[in-house]
Amino acid sequence: MSLRQIGWLLFLAGLPFAHFVYHRVDIWHAQTAWAQAGLAGVFCLGLLKTERPIVRNLPLACFTLWVCWQTLAIWQHELPGAKQYPSSLLMPWLHTMCLSFFYLAATTQWTHTFLEELFKWLSRVAALITGYGVLQVCNLDQFYRFIDGSKQVDTLMGTIGNPSHFGISLALLLPIVLMRSRWYWKLLAIGMLLLIGLSQSAVGVVCGIMALTWWCGWHRRKLLWLPIVILLMGSLWVAKHPTYLNPEGRLEALQLNWQDYADTAGVERHHAKPTITGFGLGYIMARSQIVPATSMLHSWKHIHNAPLQVLMELGVIGFGLLLWSLCAYWKRFWQVRQHPLATICAGIFLLFSFSSLFHFTDHLWVTAAMGLIGYCGVYVLGAEQVG
Repeated sequence: MSLRQIGWLLFLAGLPFAHFVYHRVDIWHAQTAWAQAGLAGVFCLGLLKTERPIVRNLPLACFTLWVCWQTLAIWQHELPGAKQYPSSLLMPWLHTMCLSFFYLAATTQWTHTFLEELFKWLSRVAALITGYGVLQVCNLDQFYRFIDGSKQVDTLMGTIGNPSHFGISLALLLPIVLMRSRWYWKLLAIGMLLLIGLSQSAVGVVCGIMALTWWCGWHRRKLLWLPIVILLMGSLWVAKHPTYLNPEGRLEALQLNWQDYADTAGVERHHAKPTITGFGLGYIMARSQIVPATSMLHSWKHIHNAPLQVLMELGVIGFGLLLWSLCAYWKRFWQVRQHPLATICAGIFLLFSFSSLFHFTDHLWVTAAMGLIGYCGVYVLGAEQVG
């Protein structure tokens, strides 16, 4: 195994446990620091040697160009009036550029044999975080008890620090675990599904059922009855416990954000809203800091809906480029769908895309990295097929 491959494994397999290393900051910032340090390392190693030339991706190239041009335009527009650099643009711009850096490094360095090795290690990661979740269920957590001091028992949150995100992160790992052939991996998958249910994450449960359906549909069609039965049983349970589907203000927040984006009441014609070009990266976070504390938007630093956030911050242009990228991805998957690794990658990306409609999983590195693995993996397999 090469140094680059070891670097990738440390980066991606170690990501959920980053807070044990960077314990002086909160969980999400620790994972961000680990991810950016790891990405910088593997990207720079890729400058020394690559497995193949750059894998062409015109939609991603156009999306990246638009992000840079829009950020530069806002930078130049605000600089004369503010008399200082609008440095708040730099962090969201860096986060967005990490997507392109990740793609460039992964598609020039990965092979199908490395993907197999990566999935082996990620299945072991799934076992570890599932085990940690079991400890939390048994009230034996040692390191994350401080997060919710109002409870007398441990909160089921894994190492990501949030029950809903923990359920989703387990679901994102399910396509990998389900493809492992040994019987104990199937037991692990059952345990993961049970923990997803205990996490009380409605989106996580739906993603778990989707993962099981995806696996059965592609590889075990005789078992398609299983996710259907689980769905029916879950629906009956939810019917008796309607609070399980509590949207927690999402519908109201979506409405307020749409009004902020599209409502022109009180806006003079010569002060039109930038609906086509976008408000700029980091707008949602910046807005939460200036709206009144009584407003719901004060506490919603993310929209919890990736398409709407892209539409607001990058405009119709950025949203259109996002749709183009998604269409190009699924077209590429269809070309390599016969490869067993392709169905794993596409399954992960499907679950990630669905979860980002209701959560900010695209803003958290543990879940976003899984989405990037699913995205880049299909392009790697496509490049090998062409080659």
